[in-house]
Order: sequence, then C-alpha cells, then structure tokens
Amino acid sequence: MIPLSFKYSITRHLKEIIEHGKKEKIRLVTSLYTNDTALYRETFISLKNKLLVKKAKDGDWGYFISHLAQQDYKHQDLWHDEYFQNRYGMQKIYDIIKNKSEQNLKILDIGCGNCQLLNELRDLGHQVYGLDLSAIRVLKNRKILKNIEFGYAEEMPFGDNFFDIVIAQEVLEHVFDLKKVLSEIKRVLKKNGETYIQVPYKNYIESNNHLRLFSMETLNFWVNKYLKVKDIQIIPYKTNGAENNIFLSAIKDDKIDVEFYLMDSFEIYQYLPIYRELIKEGYDAKFVCEPQATNVAKNWFDFENSKKILEDLNLKYTQKANPYAKFAMTTQRAYYLSKYLNFKISLQYGVGLNRTNFCSTKSATEGFDARLVYGEYTKNKIKNFIDENNIYEIGSPKHDLYFKNPPQKEQIKNQLGINTDKKVLVYFPTWDEDSSIMPFYDELKKLKERYFVVTKAHHCTFRRPEKKQDLQALYEISDIVLEGNYGFSNAAVIADIALIDAKSGATCEVPYLVKDIPILFLSVRKNLKEYFYDDIFEFGYLINKKEKILEYLEKIETFDKFAQKRTQKISYYMGSCDSNSTKRATCAFNDMLKKNLAAADSN
Repeated sequence: MIPLSFKYSITRHLKEIIEHGKKEKIRLVTSLYTNDTALYRETFISLKNKLLVKKAKDGDWGYFISHLAQQDYKHQDLWHDEYFQNRYGMQKIYDIIKNKSEQNLKILDIGCGNCQLLNELRDLGHQVYGLDLSAIRVLKNRKILKNIEFGYAEEMPFGDNFFDIVIAQEVLEHVFDLKKVLSEIKRVLKKNGETYIQVPYKNYIESNNHLRLFSMETLNFWVNKYLKVKDIQIIPYKTNGAENNIFLSAIKDDKIDVEFYLMDSFEIYQYLPIYRELIKEGYDAKFVCEPQATNVAKNWFDFENSKKILEDLNLKYTQKANPYAKFAMTTQRAYYLSKYLNFKISLQYGVGLNRTNFCSTKSATEGFDARLVYGEYTKNKIKNFIDENNIYEIGSPKHDLYFKNPPQKEQIKNQLGINTDKKVLVYFPTWDEDSSIMPFYDELKKLKERYFVVTKAHHCTFRRPEKKQDLQALYEISDIVLEGNYGFSNAAVIADIALIDAKSGATCEVPYLVKDIPILFLSVRKNLKEYFYDDIFEFGYLINKKEKILEYLEKIETFDKFAQKRTQKISYYMGSCDSNSTKRATCAFNDMLKKNLAAADSN
C-alpha cells in the first residue's frame, strides 16, 4: 500500500534537489521519443524534473504523495485549464459518451482532480467513480460525489471487469509505472469496455511533473500491448488552442485482430485456410480490400474482382485498414503494410529456383517481424536478413485440402469435358519477361497435334491489359485454357506430362502435388547457369531452344530420370507433404503472440 505520509517538508524537497544537482550536471536537450522514453524520460527540463523521475524509478511513493499535497495546499482553487468549458479533451469525451445508447454506465476517471468531467457525466445519468493521489482533492470531492477514492493507478481499489469506461486524461505522463497502470486499466474494464486516454504530445507541453514523453507511435505501442487501440489523433489541450495533445481510444477485446492486406485477388486463396483456422482459434481475422484510391498497390489492385470473390465466399472483410491491428500479413514486400504500426508478417506464396526469385530475397524479408515460409530451402536463403527464430516453416496451407482429400483425376477431367485418347499435357507459363508464350509460340502450337493441351494461365495474364496478346496466344495453342484463379491442384492432377516455365513457382509446386509425372522446364534466358541455381538442374531437363521442346518431351515420356530425385527432395523446398500446413501457421501465430506478450512484460 502507499504510505500516507506527509512528513516531507518543502525544505527537504529543496535540499534533495540541490544535493542531486551537485552529483550530476543537468543538460537541457530535445527529448527523443522512443518506447523506452515512454516508460521514463531520459532528458529533463529541470533538476526537480530529474529528481521526480528518479523517485518514480525508486518507487518512493511517500515523496510523491507529499509533493502533491504541498502542491495542492498552495493552490486549492481550480486552475484555469481545469474547468470543463476550457478543456477540449473533456468535452470530446463527454460528447462520445453522451452519444452512446447505453444508459447507467459505470465510468472511472483516473486522476479525476476536481471532478469537472465526472460531474458532467453524472448529470447524464451514469454511475461515476474517481481515483486520485491527491488527498486534499479526494476529501474535497467526496462532499459532492460519493465514489471518489484515494489511491494510485498502479493498484486500483476496484474489482475485476467492473467498469464500462475508464478515462485517463492527462494522467499517464505522471504515473510511477506505465505498464502496471495499463495492466490495471485492462483488469478493471469489462469485456469490450472502452478507455479514453489523453497525454501531452511530445514536449509541446512541459512540466516538472511529467515523468515520460509520448509520441503517437510510442503511446500506441504501449497501449496496444494491453488493449486494442481503435483510434489515435492529435487534439488541442485547451478549447480553441493549439494541437498539442494525443487522444487515444481503445477497447478491452481478448480477440487478437489479424488483417490480410490484399493487393491482388490471387492472395485471397493463399490466405483463406489460415483465415478460417485463426477464426476457429478465436482470432478476429479479416481481409482488407481497400479501393484503388486508398490501396497501397494503387491501380495494380483488382478491387472489384477481389470484392466479388470475398462476397461470394462469404468472407469477413473491410475496405479500410486498421493501423492498430495486432498482426498484418502480406505476400509482398513490407512496404505494402506501411499503414500498420504493429506486427508485420510475410506469407510465402511460391518457391522459385532462379537467383532473382522474389520470395528468397533480402527485399522480400526486410521490414517484417516474421516470415512464414514453405520449407528449409527458403529459410536458408533468408536467415541472414531476419532473426532465424522468426522464420516459421509451415508448408503450403492452400494445398492442405488436396492432401486431406486428393481430387480424382478422371473426375476433374470429366468436369472439364476432357474426353480424349491423347495424353494430357498441362502447360504452366509465367506472365512476365520470362514467359515462354510468345518466344516459343510456334513450337507450342504444334503440341496440339500430339497432346491434349491444357494451359493453367497465370492470374496476371488474365487480368493485365498489356497481356491480351499473350492470352490470345494461349487460346490458340491450347485445347483448354484454365482461368487464373482456377484451382492449381486440380490443374496439376490431370497432367500426364507437365511443361513449366522454370521461373514459375509451378516448378516446385507441381512435383509437390503430383509425384513421378514427367516434367520439362522452359526458359527464355540465354545463360541458364547464370540465371538459375544449380538445384533446378537436379529437378529436370531445362531447355531454352524452342526447337528442342518436342524432342525432350518424347525423351521424358519414355523415362524421366529426374522424377525420383524430385520426389526425394521436394519437401526441402515446399515443406511437409501433408494436410497440416494451416495448423503449423496457426501455431506460428500463437508463438508470435506469446513472444509479443513476453516482450510487453520484459519491457
């Protein structure tokens, strides 16, 4: 308990300040706004300010109580800025609560001072409670409001899950232990209860009594470790004054929010199994489908198509990112999560064996707190760019259903109307400068004479206007062209033989799904050794001469000498060939959450 002692005299205050000043020379510098300085400031505006910070760190409660008692004794009337009509933040909180439909809410104001705000909220018909460390003000206010308690915010004299709303206005910069106070706010709040917090913005308003300094980022960082931040903004301290305070609202919600930020519709199917499993686990998971005007990917994003898919599949989505979501995920660079302030996660969407493959690069890794990758191959490529403990090998979640309930080849062929005596050749071209569609067009067109050609087109070939010529060419060289978001596993399972652009993720994905089928790899690159890792030359024949296509197809039809090696090594690239990838991804989220909470405790 706090020792209720008023033995400290003004003389002792001055003596301690002088003695402290002799030991350390005080230097006035501009404060740095880090997560650490939000715990205790490291630069000071005076000797007294530095001494108060030291007393807080030492846990000298008696000193603080005495300090406040002397301060209040000298000035017992309200300061000008304590009146309701002069405080913008008080009026803002009042308006928020006034517009609520709920009646008779239990509301706590921490550091309630002279109860200006509580008096107004009581008149709205709510049950109001106050807590303050100033004995003089507590005794004075108890004559007007009965539920005013003397005590400190680090150990509130209230039960668990008691309040609908907790207010901490101009308080957190003064308290002894920020983490304990935030933990207490969470404890006394009911489920889905709200808190409204106001603090000075940086050092725009200074006082000897300010033990810490906040920026919007650091306030969000600490509050979000205990509660779910909903909004944060800069507001004036005084009515009609300069914008020099931070106002934050948060709720007590035990569901951890996860946002899957979309910049391409193909990502929906990558995220879908993880999204569904996280919801089962109690996470608040949702897709973020922002229109092109606000989407980080701008005009690249196929907004209307993505929106239609989400609605057809009845998936939870929002058209506006929540910067304070606990976890945010993308398949692209960390730049695409630039709106988010908390934990950023990368989900691998393909394995390529070329040296410039995006998923294995530094640029695909920097800026993330964690990466979820397929197998050991990618982990080894990126472990120099991120803490190895934050790389999770999970396999390929989107193929879990395939391994759990493999599609039947003949059934898929019947669904596609394939009724032929020819062998089915499935062609997997990429879409960019490495696409073989136009460079190998003439030879590819001849394949229809020998095979029933099915093309699994890249999703970008379908939706990008500049790829219309490529798409038209695919219809000319193929018996069937499968649209971009057609199930990859269904396309792979009908193949008697596969023809794959070597840069494509299909290079590893096809043998991951279908064992022992003959595969031929194509590339438009002149120097294959320079462009690809040696791994691909153990995976199959790789050719860059279009006139050789039919020759090598006939060769692998007779005997594909690489098939057994591919089968043996595929898990190194793609992860375990089982139906548990989604569960491993969920375990990764649980581990990340555990680390996040542990970091909050240690900090």
